[in-house]
Amino acid sequence: MEKLDRFLNLVTDFSDVIDFLIVYIQEAHPEDGFTLSGADGVTLYQHRTLEDRIKAAKVMTEMVNNCPIVVDTLQNTGTMKYAAFPDGAIVIGIDNKLTYNDCGLYNFKNLQKWVEDKVHKYL
Repeated sequence: MEKLDRFLNLVTDFSDVIDFLIVYIQEAHPEDGFTLSGADGVTLYQHRTLEDRIKAAKVMTEMVNNCPIVVDTLQNTGTMKYAAFPDGAIVIGIDNKLTYNDCGLYNFKNLQKWVEDKVHKYL
């Protein structure tokens, strides 16, 4: 959960100038698939229905209180449109075009620097 904590700190630091949103997509490491057993103390299975995905997203809402969470469709429409990746970060500009895309798995500092640079450029 360290990555989530770092992201939520970024939300806290910049939410007055940036609208943040978490999009819950398919499970990267479900118990019934490629799993990292005990990685974060939460056991989740691959979503078979939209209700499954919503239920899994509700688990995340217990950990997140400063950023809205929505779910992708079961057909992964948002994932496909924006080349999203679990734990990834994308930024969509005011023109609805993809402005930043980083797999995010190990590159959180890239996102943080990008946000800081953009915010300071326009302030």
